Amino acid sequence: PLLRDRATTDPDEAVRRAAVQALATGWRDHPGTGPLLRDHATTDLHWFVRQAAVQALATGWRNDPGAT
Repeated sequence: PLLRDRATTDPDEAVRRAAVQALATGWRDHPGTGPLLRDHATTDLHWFVRQAAVQALATGWRNDPGAT
């Protein structure tokens, strides 16, 4: 819950990016991680966070139809 919260609500884009990256690497099998990454890839206000989410989707969710 802490990482998801930081990825979603932290005002600092560097913290959101770090949380997104940590979730992508450590919680890949959690059913909520893919949707969270897709959301950040398209809606985060900072390009730095969107980039991290897109890279995570490209490497860890290649075969997920929702990621393409």
